[in-house]
Amino acid sequence: MPDQALSFEAALAHPNKAAVTEVDATVAASLAGIEELTGLVSLDLTGNKNIVDFRFLQHLPALRELYMADMGLGAIPPEVATLEQLTKLLIGKNDITDLSPLDVSRTSSTSASQAWS
Repeated sequence: MPDQALSFEAALAHPNKAAVTEVDATVAASLAGIEELTGLVSLDLTGNKNIVDFRFLQHLPALRELYMADMGLGAIPPEVATLEQLTKLLIGKNDITDLSPLDVSRTSSTSASQAWS
């Protein structure tokens, strides 16, 4: 995750929420209000086991990078497949064995292993 990422709380307090592009929500207890961050392109949820409802992803159409490693996931949330701009998804250290919900054709063949790892 880039250094300029704001904490989720700081992002929600930002005077221009649409200008927020990178959020670190690794310790957020809830993501209520995230739909206000319409310019979000990178979201880090790594290790956050508090987040179990992923419907909020439907409100983040610009999201290109999603970090979901070590979240205790047993499957890829179906909402991830709706992210048409997504080019990077990190889901390691979970119990995911089926990658079929993902459309890896959106990435180049040389970057697919990195983008969906």
